[in-house]
Amino acid sequence: MVATCGDLLTVAGSNVLQCWRWGDLATSPREFRFDLDWLPQWKSRATPYPLNDVYGVMDGDVFVCPLHQKDDTFLTVRSLQDGGEIKRWSLGREWCCRRLRGSRDGAYMAIYVQQDIMVVPAWTARHRVGLIQGQSESVQWITEIQVRPFGKPAIGGIACSDNGEYVVAVGACEGGFIHVASVPKQGLLWEKVPTASEIPIGRWTVNFNDVCFSPDSTRVYVAGNTGLFCFDTVTGSILGQWEVPTRCMSVAVSPDGRLVAGALLANGRVYVWDADTGQRLHDIQSGQHSVYGLAFSPDGSLLATSGVMNTGVRIWSMSD
Repeated sequence: MVATCGDLLTVAGSNVLQCWRWGDLATSPREFRFDLDWLPQWKSRATPYPLNDVYGVMDGDVFVCPLHQKDDTFLTVRSLQDGGEIKRWSLGREWCCRRLRGSRDGAYMAIYVQQDIMVVPAWTARHRVGLIQGQSESVQWITEIQVRPFGKPAIGGIACSDNGEYVVAVGACEGGFIHVASVPKQGLLWEKVPTASEIPIGRWTVNFNDVCFSPDSTRVYVAGNTGLFCFDTVTGSILGQWEVPTRCMSVAVSPDGRLVAGALLANGRVYVWDADTGQRLHDIQSGQHSVYGLAFSPDGSLLATSGVMNTGVRIWSMSD
C-alpha cells in the first residue's frame, strides 16, 4: 500500500512501513518494522498468522495501526519519528480491523472492521464503517454493511473525503459493491452493485478493488475488474467508466482533480486519464510485476507506483 499524507510518501509492506518526504526522495526512508505483538490473535492457531499491513498516516507525523491481542483489539497511535507508541484505545475483543485509510492532509481516517469469525459465525458477522477525526481516541461509527443472502462482503478498499463528510467502502458481494455513507447524517447515503445497462463495458463488475474521492469530494473513483468507474458522490449515478485490458487494482487522483491514475493487474501498466474528458493521456510501462498502490505528490507533478514481487517503489514525472 502506498499513500500521500501532507508532504509524506508512505509505503507499507507485509510487516514494514517506510516514509519519505516528497521533497527529498533521494534520502533513505524512515523504516518501522512490526514485531510479533502486532500479529492478529484472532487467526486459528493452526493457520499461519498474516503479517500486519493495515495502517494509516495522520497529521502530526503519526501513524495508526491495529493491535490484535488475545483479549482485545486496539488502535495504537505511534510516532513517525521513532515508532514509539503515543496512545491506544480499545475497539473490543470481537472486532477485527481490516482497513484504515487517511485523507490527503491526514485530518481524517476511514476505518473498516468486522466481527471476529472466531467469536461469531461468519454468516452473521457484522461489518462496520467509521471515521476517525484528528488524533481523537474514539471512532465515529457511521454505517454497517449488510450481509446479503448469498454471500458476505469481501472488502476491497475504503476512503474518506478530504472534507470529512463522506466515507466509502468497496469490494465484492454478489458482484462489485460500493457503499457510500454520510458522516453528518450518520447513515447510508447509497449502495449499489452496478449491472446491465449501467456498465456497458461489462455486464458484471465482478469485484471492486480500490477507491478514492476527488479532492472536492464530489466524485468517487473505483478500480474494478472491468475498468475504472466514476460515481457522483451524492446521487450514485455513474459519470464515467474507462475500459482496461485486465483488472484495475488501484486508483489515485491528482490533488487538483485533473488526472486519474489506474494500475492494472499482472503487467505493471498504469493508465492516466483526463478526469473531465476521459481521454487517456499516458500509458506507463512500469516494469513492475503488478502495481497495487498509487499516490500523487502534493503538487501533482509526480506519481509513485508500488509493485509486488520485490519490484519496489518507482517515481514518475507527470510532465512527460
